[in-house]
Formats: sequence, C-alpha cells, structure tokens
Amino acid sequence: MSGTTGPSSFPTKVLRLTGVTANTTAEIPAGNALLAVLVENTTANAVTGGVKFGTTAGGADVVVALTVGASVLTFVADAALLKRLFSMSSAQTLHIQAVIAWNSANLNINFVLANLNQ
Repeated sequence: MSGTTGPSSFPTKVLRLTGVTANTTAEIPAGNALLAVLVENTTANAVTGGVKFGTTAGGADVVVALTVGASVLTFVADAALLKRLFSMSSAQTLHIQAVIAWNSANLNINFVLANLNQ
C-alpha cells in the first residue's frame, strides 16, 4: 500500500505524583495517550473505597475505583482504564480522589503516557 510505513512506536514518558495524601489533580499534556496507571501505597493504611480518576471534580470517567490496599504496589487493569485519549490540542486535567476517604494513606501515582505528536 502506498504511503504506509508499518508499525510505529510512540515515545513514552512517565508523569509522577509523589506523596499524594488528599484529593489532587494531574495534567495530561496535549497529544498524549494514557497507557497505564501504576500506584504505590507507602503506608499500612488502605484508601477507603479506592481511588477514582476523572476529567471533572468528583468524576470517575477515567477510572471508577482502583482498590489501593495497605503497603501495596498496584495498577489499573486495561479493562478498567475507561478513557485513554483526551485532546491533541489541549492539556487535560485529571482529578484524583478517594472514593470515600484517604485514611492517612500516602501514594505515589505514575501515569505512563505516549506522545502521539511525535
């Protein structure tokens, strides 16, 4: 086929939030796809109800509820990552919130991104 080049790979990067103990936000740059979300809980306190990720405050349209137990390293399963693409031209704020309560948990959250503009 004329004009095709075969499989390509996009440059990836990790957006890292450390010491998350309360509701917060992260900004996904324009033109990036969300490939994975990895979460480390550095305390012996589980997040009550899990952690939700949304494009609006209180929203859960990206991840409904990720179970984050005590002293755990976990990830969002592919089927639970409901939205991966946001905008090619505008950054997207993600709201990160406990479903019920943070319960003194302390999280490191890693977003693995693919830059689709490269």
